[in-house]
Amino acid sequence: MNSKILAIAEIQGEIENLLQIVKAIKEHENFDYVVCVGDFLSNEIIKGYSEEEIAEIIIEILKKLSNKLITVPGNNDGKIIDLLREKTICVHNSGIILNDIGFYGFGGARTPIGTLFEPSETEFEVGLKNGFEKVKNAKFKIQLTHMPPKDTRLDLTLTNLHVGSEAIRKFILQNNPNVAICAHIIEAKGIDRLGNTILINPGKFVEGNFGIIQINKEIKIYAKNIFEILWKK
Repeated sequence: MNSKILAIAEIQGEIENLLQIVKAIKEHENFDYVVCVGDFLSNEIIKGYSEEEIAEIIIEILKKLSNKLITVPGNNDGKIIDLLREKTICVHNSGIILNDIGFYGFGGARTPIGTLFEPSETEFEVGLKNGFEKVKNAKFKIQLTHMPPKDTRLDLTLTNLHVGSEAIRKFILQNNPNVAICAHIIEAKGIDRLGNTILINPGKFVEGNFGIIQINKEIKIYAKNIFEILWKK
């Protein structure tokens, strides 16, 4: 098996920037899967368009990179969960095995401002259990959440507060997925480790940030920025 996965997050309805980033990446990289862990939308509405219409445009753009688009919703994506299930391989509260890789997850995240989809710690715990049960026999396991695990490099805000989920942290330590992809804290983009699990927060995609997960006999993970790649060329 040789699989190459693009890990992305935080599109936030910025369609023009998304088009430019996707075009640039497509010229330099090919992927078997694209994994997006939200937010597809922001908390601001684009005048004249519904949330579903914006999300459909974003989904079609992302599918230019791979028609195997695997998703969970972000905290701003509460109104498009059904659409994600219809148009993508949505593993929110679920899981699927593709080519020996088990993708599972649970979306949403907490904020201090009260956004559309903010699950409780219990909901994170139960939802991840539901998804993991469907992929427990997979050779490789990749967890998708929008909310980061607590007390890692990936949940640290600019004010030096760890704002991630204790339930997600506990689940990772108990079940040891190979990789856990998260987002939400944009400034905390990067790679970390929790127990035996490699963590990645790919950052804001429409600013050129993304992760690459390569799976062969082992797993290799990279955090990249498309503008740095183009500059080096």
